[in-house]
Amino acid sequence: MKTMKPFAFVALFLYSQVAFGSQFQDFLNQEMSKDRELIRRVHTSLYEVYLPDTLKNDPKYFDALKEGLEWSWSEIVRVKEIKLAFQLLARLEFLLGAAGSKVYYAIFKQVEKTPKFRDLKEASQGLKEFLRSSPNKRRIFTAFSDLSLSERRKLLDLMATADLSMHRRIPMTLKAFYSGAIYRGQFALDLAGATNFPPPANVSTKVGALEGLSLKTHLSVDHKKKRVEGELDYLIVGSGISGSILAHELYRAGKKVAVLEKGPFVHPTRTNFRDANQFLRNGGVMPNSVGDIILGMAEISGGGSTLNYDISFPVSDPSVLNHFREWRDQGLVSPKLFDEKALLAANQYVTQKIGVRTVAASEINENNRKLWDGAKALGRVPSMVRLTTLSDSEMKMAQHKDRATDKRSAAEVFLLPSVVDQASTGSPVSLLVNVAAKEILFKKSKAIGVEFEVHRPEGTAHLDPSSVTDLYGFGFKKKKRYKIYAKNIILASGTVGSSFLLENSGIKNENIGKGFVVHPVLPLIAKFPTIQDHYLGTKSSVYVGDQLTVDYKQPLDDYALETSVFPVDKIAMMVPGTPEDVLGWVKDFRKLTGAGVVLIDKPRYDNRFVFKKGKDDVSILYELSESDRARMKKGIAAAARILLAAGASEVVVNTIENYMNPPIIKSETDVQTLEKNLKLDPATTLMLSGHIMGSNKMGKDPATSVVNPQFQVWGTESLYVGDASIFPSSVGANPMMSIYTTAYLLSQHLLHP
Repeated sequence: MKTMKPFAFVALFLYSQVAFGSQFQDFLNQEMSKDRELIRRVHTSLYEVYLPDTLKNDPKYFDALKEGLEWSWSEIVRVKEIKLAFQLLARLEFLLGAAGSKVYYAIFKQVEKTPKFRDLKEASQGLKEFLRSSPNKRRIFTAFSDLSLSERRKLLDLMATADLSMHRRIPMTLKAFYSGAIYRGQFALDLAGATNFPPPANVSTKVGALEGLSLKTHLSVDHKKKRVEGELDYLIVGSGISGSILAHELYRAGKKVAVLEKGPFVHPTRTNFRDANQFLRNGGVMPNSVGDIILGMAEISGGGSTLNYDISFPVSDPSVLNHFREWRDQGLVSPKLFDEKALLAANQYVTQKIGVRTVAASEINENNRKLWDGAKALGRVPSMVRLTTLSDSEMKMAQHKDRATDKRSAAEVFLLPSVVDQASTGSPVSLLVNVAAKEILFKKSKAIGVEFEVHRPEGTAHLDPSSVTDLYGFGFKKKKRYKIYAKNIILASGTVGSSFLLENSGIKNENIGKGFVVHPVLPLIAKFPTIQDHYLGTKSSVYVGDQLTVDYKQPLDDYALETSVFPVDKIAMMVPGTPEDVLGWVKDFRKLTGAGVVLIDKPRYDNRFVFKKGKDDVSILYELSESDRARMKKGIAAAARILLAAGASEVVVNTIENYMNPPIIKSETDVQTLEKNLKLDPATTLMLSGHIMGSNKMGKDPATSVVNPQFQVWGTESLYVGDASIFPSSVGANPMMSIYTTAYLLSQHLLHP
């Protein structure tokens, strides 16, 4: 974009408005009047929109706020949605006209079609009238940064309640982004008075990731031929839950195995990576097409098990076993491979290996206590969570003194023991990290290998100093593609990754990447009269699952309530209202608790992944159905009632349906009003998701599925899929243990067909 000359009258106008303003206000004015790119001025003007006057006018916050402004400017380039919003706000005629609308809908491949010109004109009329009401009759042809602060806030308020999702989505995204930028780091903790907040979860120990490990591989690299040499029985793409256990079981049987991982290697016990967003795809900012769900996808050895909160629902849990029975009854899975006895035996093996435990009553912190007490008071049925973590007493044992985490991930239990060859049962598993698989290689219909390239040629020390990007010193060349061959190929790179590989490799099946589910989570934030310190102790110990379906022939509302834990910046991102409202919640941070509604959503064929040709840059076309919205509203109302019953004085939902006057829930009457009026329309209420599954469904017919009942991709030989993408629908609860179990079943099928 060309650099524009400064508008002297804009600087004069702003100065006249704040002649007696604060030091930081003067700084903002200087930023907006400099001769620099228009986009920078738009950024500065947006930062000011979400900045409370009480902070801006206090000189002691100047340095922290300036740092937040610079940090957010550096982050903008990483978020496609923010960059596009800036382009539209730089010239408001693009925001309100047909040209900008076409660009917006084309880039995000909206589920809804680009509006017709007449509809666009009608939907934009209110915004245009507001801009034209100014003395300057051509305000529609100006930039967002040329408006006064009050006009900027009013325009975003109008956009948040507009008819077009394009208009609603922009303020929802910007509010989350800038609120998170303002309230970050030690500055935010000081504001919140949270001096006892735990240190960052991604602080590495002094012990290096590879120190003390004996690594060897039978593979070598021919850089001239751009080929990895060495015989392989199995090549596994992805080192997450499914990839780790598959590698472990095949290696134990004496097979020669290699694993390709897009992310780096980190030692699974020497660093605590819980909440480490830098190892999530796109920094954890993966919105769906209509902008109301942020999806999290791990890119690190061990996958999601390295980063998640370890909540374990065994396959034997009635809400999970119900779905496996449904699939078996419908003939979607092999009755022999998924025989209930075999299924439960596999689940028991995995559970014992990982050390799943039920949380002790003494571990219930104040956050979880509120969910338990509120549910009991209303006659609901709370339960204790099962976790894949060590208890506090176990962490104090001598053998665990060097651990940096209580987490027991797939990387620790299955992957690392196979890579370091502790059992000496044969060739250790070769783990190639920092490589992105691009295409499956075929000889006719038989899969014979994979082509890959280095994912981050510069390495990942900027993410964490303990991360390793080349375990064997292979020295793969920057931006070059290499080929690696094997007798069998197993895709275990997750719902998005496996879908991309299948599509990019020319597999002719229109079901690839379609009909997935995500378990959308909508958090509620509750304020109590006394300090709760929800962030201390065991993060998750209680859930309410009495509405999870246990018999598919008699479905319930199918949602669960789980506790939520958030740092200050995430609280600021989620609580609605004015900048002063957000500041009030931040200052009450220690009095807050959270509960999340986890919806068991139903597959919809219109929900699909769209990839750019040859690239795994993905557009996530996902929208809740009407029935899913109705069940989510029931879950929201239930969570609000439970929090009020536990003694909360106020409860809020992260929605912009009433942008600057959000619904504050204080009574049963408020709950009923919310349940009646909340629409959950696209781009109004921000949800989260980390349970993505079902994009390459297993089934009995290639016309309706991607993988046959024996895990094999239809129409191919030696090509299997073993991750969560094969589930015909949701597994009915947190899917971690179901993924472990089905991957184990695949390993046994391959070893004993």
